[in-house]
Amino acid sequence: MRVFRFHCLILVAYVLSLNCHSYFRPSEVYSMDKLSSEQQALITKSSSDRLRQTLLSAGEEEVTVSTMDRDALKEAAARQKLQGPAEPSSLERELAVRRLELEFELEVK
Repeated sequence: MRVFRFHCLILVAYVLSLNCHSYFRPSEVYSMDKLSSEQQALITKSSSDRLRQTLLSAGEEEVTVSTMDRDALKEAAARQKLQGPAEPSSLERELAVRRLELEFELEVK
């Protein structure tokens, strides 16, 4: 009987730890706190669609972004701002080089 109670206690503690983590999200709370008050205000005033678009353009996956609620969107946007601008992909670099080549060809003609 004691072993059963012990296992039940372990199971309850595990379930409670899962629930506490999902409610408090300690790792995400600090992202907004690290931003300046102006940056926090900009993120807070942005619409959810604008935040989603910003995250998608930063390289986040569409499936992940589409399932985020408003608070998660704000925290993800804050983390993205803290990381700085994303490094352009090789495709974006190729397109930029091609655009410059075409502009140069137009100037020469």
